[in-house]
Amino acid sequence: MTYRVFILFVFAALECSGQRALPFQDGERLSYAFKFGLFDAATAEVTVQDVKSIGQRIFDVQGVSTGAFRWVFKVDDRYTSTVDAATGQPLKFVRDISEGGYQLKQHYRFDWATQAVQTSTSRGDGPTTEAVYTLSQPGHDMVSGLFALRGIDWAVKTPGDTIQIGLFMDEEWFDLRLIHQGYGQVDVAGSTWPTILLQPVVQTGRIWRRSDDLRVHISNDGRYIPLLAETRILFGKIRMELTHASGLRNPAIVSQ
Repeated sequence: MTYRVFILFVFAALECSGQRALPFQDGERLSYAFKFGLFDAATAEVTVQDVKSIGQRIFDVQGVSTGAFRWVFKVDDRYTSTVDAATGQPLKFVRDISEGGYQLKQHYRFDWATQAVQTSTSRGDGPTTEAVYTLSQPGHDMVSGLFALRGIDWAVKTPGDTIQIGLFMDEEWFDLRLIHQGYGQVDVAGSTWPTILLQPVVQTGRIWRRSDDLRVHISNDGRYIPLLAETRILFGKIRMELTHASGLRNPAIVSQ
């Protein structure tokens, strides 16, 4: 599903600073709507849950296709990342997706003492395959990366800065780059937000024509919430927009 590929790059992983207060808190909930061209295509919910008794935090993302689009291509996806609350590094990642009859389940367990990840993958009714991968550096899964992105202190970054990051996804390691493109504002979720514009450098070919075809606006208020993302792909235009936010950490601080 194209929207899934899109959101994974929007929530691209970055190294977490760890030197500033967390920009999110237990109970935060973010809702998004996706449009494919003029059509409503999907919705997604992103939630945060702290498990203080064991020093862990759970990030959960659920996405479903909506409206007429669901009749054409039914999607029910869920991604859950459990991280070490002190470091932000992923401990466990679960991906359970059903997309137009295609089913995939992935379970990852990260062992940072040995810099390894144990994977278990099954497709449909097929057999489960298991493997162990050694990681060359710390990184994130596709969900913990969203919150690591927000953990960057963007107040000390300037337009033109590029950040190199690592992401373990689909049993592969990806080195991604994200470019700070400046400041602006957007109107979403009933409010006007000051923003930082980011450009993930995407791989051209099957999905994108150009490496700068994806742009993401995050809130420039110290919470760095993904607000709006737009991309042109080989067969259309996709837009992701925040529709509702609750449980946000306050106060917000505008840094530019």
